[in-house]
Amino acid sequence: MSLTEAATAPVLRHAELAKAIDRRDVTGRAQEILTRRRGIPADEAFGLVRRASRDLDATLAE
Repeated sequence: MSLTEAATAPVLRHAELAKAIDRRDVTGRAQEILTRRRGIPADEAFGLVRRASRDLDATLAE
């Protein structure tokens, strides 16, 4: 590993983790909206979000 790679690896890792947290937050908000509006359990709401993501060929955060 070069010195440049070693220096940038933690920055890239931090960016990846921040993006993962953002995706999780978006998924959680969508799940909460479905739970409240449809009166369904959280696991069912997550299943709907996951299915919609798959049907739209998108990641959960898109």
